[in-house]
Amino acid sequence: MLSVVRQGYQYWDKVGLISAKRCAGNNYRMFAAEHIRQALIIYVLKLAFYANGQKHYIENIKQDLRDLTIMTKAKSRKWQRALNNI
Repeated sequence: MLSVVRQGYQYWDKVGLISAKRCAGNNYRMFAAEHIRQALIIYVLKLAFYANGQKHYIENIKQDLRDLTIMTKAKSRKWQRALNNI
């Protein structure tokens, strides 16, 4: 997944950016499509912060993830209403 090493995911999990469930049998993280989406967004946000000469801050990335989730849900509801009206 991406070119992010395992320690990157462990850190993101530790600071609360990604929280994947663990498999009971082997304690491995079980990533779903949403986790992959979040990882891609985190990676792009980090690059954007660096490109602007800023240090990336976990709280900023958390807020951006929350905002994107809210926007995605709103768009999803809008499309669902439109489909219901067909």
